[in-house]
Amino acid sequence: MKSFRTALKCFCVYAPIIGAARCPDAASGKRQAAPGHAGKPRAGVYAIKPLFTLALMALPAFGAFPNGYSYCKVVIIQHTMVSGTNDLANYPLAVVLTDADLRTTGNGGLVNNTNGYDIGFYPDCSGSGTALNWEMESYSATTGAIVAHVLRPALSHTTDDTIGMYYGGDFSTFQSTASAVWNTGYQGVWHLASGALLTDSTSSGSTLTNVNSAASATGQVDGGVALVYTSSQQLTHADATALRIPNTITISAWVKATTFRPLGVVVSKCASGGPQYRNYDLDITATGFVRFYATQGYTAYRGLTANTALTTGTWYYVSVVYDGTYQRIYRNGVPDGTNALSGNVDYLLDGSMRIGQLESDPSTLFNGSIDEVRISSVARSADWILTEYRNQNAPGTYISAGPRIAGGARVRHVVTGGD
Repeated sequence: MKSFRTALKCFCVYAPIIGAARCPDAASGKRQAAPGHAGKPRAGVYAIKPLFTLALMALPAFGAFPNGYSYCKVVIIQHTMVSGTNDLANYPLAVVLTDADLRTTGNGGLVNNTNGYDIGFYPDCSGSGTALNWEMESYSATTGAIVAHVLRPALSHTTDDTIGMYYGGDFSTFQSTASAVWNTGYQGVWHLASGALLTDSTSSGSTLTNVNSAASATGQVDGGVALVYTSSQQLTHADATALRIPNTITISAWVKATTFRPLGVVVSKCASGGPQYRNYDLDITATGFVRFYATQGYTAYRGLTANTALTTGTWYYVSVVYDGTYQRIYRNGVPDGTNALSGNVDYLLDGSMRIGQLESDPSTLFNGSIDEVRISSVARSADWILTEYRNQNAPGTYISAGPRIAGGARVRHVVTGGD
């Protein structure tokens, strides 16, 4: 009787799916015998079996979304992260989060590929439409931690933004190309996720060379690189057209100095004939002040020193901009110095681009850690730079993931008769 009552309840729950009538007496286990079977011991069972079998076969089975992924979560980006009174166009959003679902199946999660190939981003969780452009900087199969960069065509300053984060599926490569995230305004982007991962994420392809075995370090966004001046460690790239910036420019990086050197260069591009000929130069003085140099007329330095000193052992987001009218320095997204300057800077300079030294001058070696270096041929706005700082400094404050949404349910209708 108990098993029958349970079966009857199950049938009544799923009856609406197949169009059957509801069962008001299910809770009590009352049975309605089929005509001609009243009083027979198994009359109720025989009467209900065809419909009950139909109901069981109609139970939903989860399947993949149309895009091939099995699950999706809505990622919410709070609009308060965006500075200013205008939306930001073509903004590379850093999605930094840890989610148990993003662990691999062998670690109790729902991702199939150990490289995270079956993680992707779309405008929403409908499972259709064109994928967003994204780059996966790092993925942990054991913890479900990801650092991804997702291109947002428009990032609203008034309304929370949402994107669909998909996972689970059968993919052998990422379904997006890293360079598609970084538009033509970016001349070089180096995440420096480790001392061995020195590739440029832009289409320029300016992969760095690790000089004297600089080691990996814990970074601000993800991994970084630790430069030790006594070992003359630095990262370099030979002269390249993409790294010669003729006019407007933005350089940004996370820096943490171990000690302040007479001059500690973060990023520079000079002439091969000597460090006095500079296309651009972002450095830190012996007293901890950020400086931004550009050269005009091949020998005329145009330098700007920040108003506020940094301290050792602390991560700072430093950005410098030249917009054709002014040089500007930003410290953690806040303006920290301005200098009037007009005209082109010298860009036909054939020296290396270096992270950690000014050409071949050993007195300019940086001592400390550096993460997330970007060079643009665009003068980024103050709102852009402050948004970058908020996004990279405290992603958990502004970005969160909603509950799991499984792929669409499908219904099978299979009818069997009674005995």
